Amino acid sequence: MNEVKEHPISFQGWGIRAILEDRKTETRRVIKMPILENTGMPGDYTPANRPESWGEQDEYWAMMDMGFIETYPTGIKCPYGKPGDRLWARESFYVVDLPGMGDNPCLIYDDEYQKCYDLDDEGEYTTQVKKIPVRPCFQRFGHKPSIYMPRWASRITLEVTDVGVERVQWITAKDVEAEGLDVVGNLPHPISLPKNYPKSKYNKLIEEIAREHIWKPLWDLINAKPKPMMKGGVITHYVSYPWEDIQETREHRGLKWFVKGNPHVWRVQFKRIQEATDDTD
Repeated sequence: MNEVKEHPISFQGWGIRAILEDRKTETRRVIKMPILENTGMPGDYTPANRPESWGEQDEYWAMMDMGFIETYPTGIKCPYGKPGDRLWARESFYVVDLPGMGDNPCLIYDDEYQKCYDLDDEGEYTTQVKKIPVRPCFQRFGHKPSIYMPRWASRITLEVTDVGVERVQWITAKDVEAEGLDVVGNLPHPISLPKNYPKSKYNKLIEEIAREHIWKPLWDLINAKPKPMMKGGVITHYVSYPWEDIQETREHRGLKWFVKGNPHVWRVQFKRIQEATDDTD
């Protein structure tokens, strides 16, 4: 029997809300490539830029790009596990002093802070703050990035149902919906289209809006900015993974900035495991 493992995974606020509302059932994460020693540049699974040591994986990625294979090779380990494994969601949070707790730090989620922790016009806590469960948290006061969320504080556990590999531009309108984004609400009203508008063109329009106007801006907001890469505590270079299919080297803050457009991504599909720890009412 295969052992079920747990893996942490970070989500932004919109993703957390979509999961809690059962609107998000998949996520896409960039496959981080190794740095090629001869160029210092992040590798790419294309015939022109592969180390020989990757061996049979060369043929695999070439076939995958041509659409013959939709899963990932056993030689590449997905950091989010395999079907049957579990993911526990990390999200940003606040460490605050709740009423009645003195100066003892307590953990509350971002949505709790926004809804319940604001002060009213007279400088008093809103009555909703009393509904927040007490979660003692021995961290400094303030807002914390998701990376600092402890396992016990995670309110979302997911079961991985499928893992695949694809290019980010392969996403469809159906996938965008599964990512938790509203496609239908962003479509033009049918009456604004010519009478007897061909269904094939309408479907193409849906795909274009979903991919180019809904998913692409969000993807670039998260992945197109240069991210520092560290070695020995020192920034060695920057990498970004934009939607646009470009492969080039730029400069950022005096260091190389490798732009790896239309990257290979892990497509992780999941279902939410309902647990008794949901105390967000």
